Amino acid sequence: MSDKGSVTSLPSIRRYLVSRVVGVVAVSFVVFSSAAYVFVVRPAQDELARVEMSRAAEEAEGRMRQLIGESEQQLALLYEWVQSGLIRANSTQEIARLLIPTLRQQPQISVIAVADERGRALFFGSEPDGGWLLRLFDIEQWGARQHWLRLGHDGSFASEEWVERRFDARTRPWFQGAMALASDDDIFWTDPYEHFHRKEAGLTTARRWTSPHGGAKVVVSVDLLLYDLSLHTTRISVGAHGRAAILAMDGSIIGVPRHPGVVTEGDIRVALLKTPREAGFTAIEAALTSWRAAGQPVGKAAFFSDDGETWRSPGSASCRYATCPFSSLRWRRAATSRSAQSGTQPRSAP
Repeated sequence: MSDKGSVTSLPSIRRYLVSRVVGVVAVSFVVFSSAAYVFVVRPAQDELARVEMSRAAEEAEGRMRQLIGESEQQLALLYEWVQSGLIRANSTQEIARLLIPTLRQQPQISVIAVADERGRALFFGSEPDGGWLLRLFDIEQWGARQHWLRLGHDGSFASEEWVERRFDARTRPWFQGAMALASDDDIFWTDPYEHFHRKEAGLTTARRWTSPHGGAKVVVSVDLLLYDLSLHTTRISVGAHGRAAILAMDGSIIGVPRHPGVVTEGDIRVALLKTPREAGFTAIEAALTSWRAAGQPVGKAAFFSDDGETWRSPGSASCRYATCPFSSLRWRRAATSRSAQSGTQPRSAP
């Protein structure tokens, strides 16, 4: 009986041993798979996401630096023309000859201005119909009256009119900022704002010149439109679906991201200078909130949630114009992507 009992027990022992072996193998597979994910797959995904987002951020920053550099070069040229007496309010044809070729080559520059301490000023820029508008001011002599000279596409005289509209260049941030500079060699940049005449979002760079004959001070300025920057940032992708945005330090948008809700030129213009929340870019807003809550770290990746999804931000970088090739504006670049935990290509925040 005992021999029979031993024989009949062998299948149970065999099943027991097999189940133990299968269990050990399964546990080992899970352990090694988890280790491979934690130490190999996840770091590789994070690195790919980091590289992709860094590329997008550098691309956005590069365009910003290019626009700033071109504006400062034009400001330096304008400064030389004022010094040499080439730019004068009563030399309409000379102004057109000098400034039209420049503005044609750099459409992101909307207006070039020269203003002095006595309230005299000239503003030159393009018109929607392709022509040009020269606006002349003299507060002491004309008060609120402005003399407008319209020129054709080729710079030839088209028409003139007197406009009753109170404006004093001396009250504008760019004029006051330039007048407060320590040296004529310094350059002033405004914060982003809506330009007075064209009602478009932009920046202004300005510089002061002090005449060696009597010490009269003149400020020259160049208006830079943010729309051109957004034309670039709306084309930047991070992975398959990613986006990048450029924000001012107060959180307002100065470089609009690629987004399903941004289709037309008007969509871009409406979003400029709004916060991400106001513009409907909810994940950019979530990334900004998360970054601020973390103490505004520089270059440190972070995860955050929006609308039930987990996203990854590479960490924002911020700088002043003094430490970048600029002078006063503080700005920040930001790019976000969905967490690599899903195993998908990086995807940006809306």
